[in-house]
Amino acid sequence: MKTLMQSKKWTLLRVTALLFFLAAIGIALIPISSLRIDNRFEIWFYDQDPAIASYDQGHAQFGNWDWMSVYVTPQEGIYSEPFLRAVSTITDGIKALPDVKKVISITNARGNRLDNDELAYQAILGPGPWTPADIAQLRSTLETNLIYRGGLVQPGSDASTLIMVQVNNRADDKEAYRVELVDDVDAILRGQSGGAVADYAIAGSPFLNAELNRSSRHDMLVFYPLVSLLVTVIAWVLFRNLRDVATVLLALTGTTAWSVGIMMTKFDLNMVTIMMPTVLVTVSVANVMHVIVNFHAKRRAHPDRQTWTLATSAVKELWVPALGTTATTAVGFLSLTQTGVLPVSLLGYYAAAGIMFAYVITIVLVPILLTLFWGDFAGGATPAQPRGAPAQIGRTAWSAFFQKTSFKRPYLILCVCAAVAVPILAQLPSLDADTNYVGMFHEDSLVKQYYDKVEHSGYATNSVTLVLHAPQGLEDERVFRALVRLEERIAALPKVRNLASPVKLIAEVDRALAEDKTQWRADFPGYGREAIAQLILTAEISGNDDLADMLSTDHRDFQLTVFTDYMSSREVSAFAAQLAALANDHLPKDVTVSVTGLPVLWANMAARLIDAQSAILLSVVVPLFFIMLAVIRSVPLVLIGLIVNLLPVGLILGLMAWFDIKIDMATILIGGITMGIAVDDTIHFLWQFRRELLHGKTLTDAVQATVDHTGVAILMTSLLLSAGFLVMVASDFYPTSNFGWLTSLTVLIALACELFLLPSLLVLLKPGREHLSLGYVPGFRRAQGKREVAAESGRSD
Repeated sequence: MKTLMQSKKWTLLRVTALLFFLAAIGIALIPISSLRIDNRFEIWFYDQDPAIASYDQGHAQFGNWDWMSVYVTPQEGIYSEPFLRAVSTITDGIKALPDVKKVISITNARGNRLDNDELAYQAILGPGPWTPADIAQLRSTLETNLIYRGGLVQPGSDASTLIMVQVNNRADDKEAYRVELVDDVDAILRGQSGGAVADYAIAGSPFLNAELNRSSRHDMLVFYPLVSLLVTVIAWVLFRNLRDVATVLLALTGTTAWSVGIMMTKFDLNMVTIMMPTVLVTVSVANVMHVIVNFHAKRRAHPDRQTWTLATSAVKELWVPALGTTATTAVGFLSLTQTGVLPVSLLGYYAAAGIMFAYVITIVLVPILLTLFWGDFAGGATPAQPRGAPAQIGRTAWSAFFQKTSFKRPYLILCVCAAVAVPILAQLPSLDADTNYVGMFHEDSLVKQYYDKVEHSGYATNSVTLVLHAPQGLEDERVFRALVRLEERIAALPKVRNLASPVKLIAEVDRALAEDKTQWRADFPGYGREAIAQLILTAEISGNDDLADMLSTDHRDFQLTVFTDYMSSREVSAFAAQLAALANDHLPKDVTVSVTGLPVLWANMAARLIDAQSAILLSVVVPLFFIMLAVIRSVPLVLIGLIVNLLPVGLILGLMAWFDIKIDMATILIGGITMGIAVDDTIHFLWQFRRELLHGKTLTDAVQATVDHTGVAILMTSLLLSAGFLVMVASDFYPTSNFGWLTSLTVLIALACELFLLPSLLVLLKPGREHLSLGYVPGFRRAQGKREVAAESGRSD
């Protein structure tokens, strides 16, 4: 009776603990339910980037705004009256939207006009209706204007036009205002499409940001259900009962909910951290699987013992290797903080915390769940084969297979590995980092379609800004003429479509004032300081507020925006270096210049990633060595384990170099994460191998027994890891899908190394067998004789 009451008391405590656990999951889901996405470009730049200061200075001086381009094609021609009316409607509609500062189109573009010796900056095309002469004048002016030709229109062509939209850049605002803005612009364009407007496209950083948010949301809604379904199916195949499946799902749900929920109390999700739930589910399942496998093995071996005793015994046997695997995986995640890129660092910090949550849940909650689901609440013994229990789990007939391979021909295995590895590893020096943010989207994505339309029509889809400071002001003749020459050189560069600068706006003022416009030249012949200063003053008092976007009130700070074709980060870096070199060659020494803009900041981030890759691997390997040494207590075994786990990472990086797959914000994750998780099975393998040696088995028998004991768990967890990461191939975003299949492949390569290379290396260690069996191993006494250790181990079972 007393035993029965005590059993009911413990059952009540376990049920209460389970209810608290479920309540904690519910609380954690509150911040997750909002599914806030924040892909602002500002969060991607590392603080040490020197271009950030110039970027911020430009925004502080000339306004915190971005440009968005709207590409429009007509049914007939851009100078037809129906199309002009449609463009006018689109312009007015976009201008009325929140966060839109300015809209420039062919129907409201302004130019300089001289009336009664007074210069006015006013619309080129007046209010309709328009006569053919009005439209002819519009075309002539647009195609000769230094700012608008190549910017709003293509000279000699009426096939398309651009509408330039100046958008407020609310850098500190996490709200998805850019998504709403792009949706509103798209709705306005759809309203005119099908009439005079034949087609349209949108480009620019606000549009890219909105599409990144959309892609991230899509990934979140697709990845987690898919990986949950995958875990359910694999758990069912492995255990063949709902109780163990429920144990796995509850443990993983708690891990994911707490980790992501805690992160989202302070940070929103982005296109990197959106992968965290999927990654956590995938990497956390291994220890849970090992505990359940061990639990059922003990139930078969000791059918007369109570469930709680068996569950806690399984945890006691595995808590040390599980702690080691948890620590190594956490180290792999923490290595990502070496990048200095906030989203990647956030994934590193919170995924490392999540894997620690998973460990606590595994050793505390999983035994409770196993007891509740499999226990006899009346205190009776558990039957040997209860209905629904997995049959013969944890054992498989590996012996015959390994007798023919690793045990019999270890040197052949080593030669095959070397033959495969050497040519692939030789490609590592050519591994490079590069990022094409438009190219990250799939070919059928809206981003690719829109950007291709714009570029094929000859318009720019990218911009780089030069921020300049001249102590003597822009009116200094040396500075002004040097800037004219610099712009000529920049305009002649490949990929440059157009330039916007104060010099061009001042040149248009000079053209308007010229008495004989047929003789006018844009190089300001014979102009001194006074003439240049007078032109600047005339432009300012004419109402030319566009000049304020490029020139400070004291004329000492100004910026030049270079509009180009879209370029990858490596191309942008080379282009920015070319601009800086041209500026240094042409500008006076007292003029300071810096090249900045979103593309430059992204390019600097991409360049940092290749340097971070080495730091990531180093920050993983050193802690892994000491963690494995603390668990395995054998330097030779630890060195073998590191070789077996470094090889898959080296091979996948070599394959990336071979197939010209660049390191980017997602593929940078592969090295640290895979190294951290691949070593988990190695620790379980070597831990069991030491146990077998200490039980008195020969080295070959110890390897064989280890494979028999851990083979199924290693195989199943590796396949689950591989399949879990493969889920990310469903992403619309190439970096995420590349990360998914490359990590999946790395896990499979690690599995092959685990099953072939590791046993071969252990078999070849026969001379060192006695050394391997000595030393303290957590859970065992110091070896005073194999029989004593074996007897002690038998009693502990």
